Amino acid sequence: MSSVAWAGTLKSTHYWDCNGQGCDATVLQPWDASSYWSPSQYAPQDPEDHGGPSEYGEKMWFTGAASDALADLLGDDDGCCGSDTDSTGCGKCVLLRNPGAVQADWRAIAMKKNRCPPWSAGCDRVHFDLAVPGFDHFAYSTANVCGPQTGGWAEQPTDRDESHASYTLGDWYVRHANTALAEAECDALPAEYQARPPAPAPTHSHRRAGSAPSAQSGLGPADTCRVAGAQGGCRLFARWGWTTGDPELEYAVVPCPPAFTAHVQAAFGPDGPAGSRRCPTDNNCGCDWATADICSGAGDGSVCFAECCCPFAPAPPSSTSHLPPPPPAPPLPPAPPGGYLPPPPSLPPVAPASSLPVATIAAGGIGGGLTFL
Repeated sequence: MSSVAWAGTLKSTHYWDCNGQGCDATVLQPWDASSYWSPSQYAPQDPEDHGGPSEYGEKMWFTGAASDALADLLGDDDGCCGSDTDSTGCGKCVLLRNPGAVQADWRAIAMKKNRCPPWSAGCDRVHFDLAVPGFDHFAYSTANVCGPQTGGWAEQPTDRDESHASYTLGDWYVRHANTALAEAECDALPAEYQARPPAPAPTHSHRRAGSAPSAQSGLGPADTCRVAGAQGGCRLFARWGWTTGDPELEYAVVPCPPAFTAHVQAAFGPDGPAGSRRCPTDNNCGCDWATADICSGAGDGSVCFAECCCPFAPAPPSSTSHLPPPPPAPPLPPAPPGGYLPPPPSLPPVAPASSLPVATIAAGGIGGGLTFL
């Protein structure tokens, strides 16, 4: 395993709102909002399922959102995996290590597929948010669209439903000391995100029958080894054992493993996610009535409204981030352990009392009432 000259540290969090990744907005030809969502192939991958890790010995491959400061370090788009009209670095990779994790020696490689805009909390510096199914945080996610049309998720009965599976592990730190202890919660996700095949026959490195799991991590020796077959991205990330939702990770810009690049490139094309359909046409709706004006309304929630109005869906916003610009001057809670929030509005500087005009002070401009000089 190659040694690494770490460039420094960056802040990281996790998300999965099913929305399209910014680098893919330019890939769709023509633009079709119904096909702008994240395929399950963008979930964390086990390199062993793709021929093995690179020279860096990484345990996981991620996609995610890079801040502009990190994108500048990544350089130009790779050319393999789309482009972001507001920043560079699409298809480029960083090597990561979390010294505070249960598996502190594990390394991961993450590819930029999205933009973390500078108005999002923490994204005015070198920052990378990892895309992990099930780890969207309800309180701080602003653009979750997970549902039947975005990779097999259940319908959300409201615009955002806190009980929806996509939010299951967003606040894992409230219930667990680390993500490894939360792995079982991945069962709530659709099968393609959490499926775990039967364990292989035991070897010398696997847990003996009846042995107890680690008190620190909730995992035994068998669980820290690779399980043969495709790993669910949710479980794979959980096993890393983050102990905080926004850790400082060591990072270094490195080439993306060719097999990882090929995997991501094949996952999304001009027609959207691999294997997905474009606008549906199989409900015998008869769409002669559909116009841009009619379809600009809220609709009646019917299958036919969705089918017939699909071609009139709006084009992507000028920013390819999966988050909209912040609302003007909203009241904000403290910074979350994960997820995006816009920064609080800036207030004009207030001059110290000693610098105010004497007449203003005498008139009671500070605190009201008469002020004696």
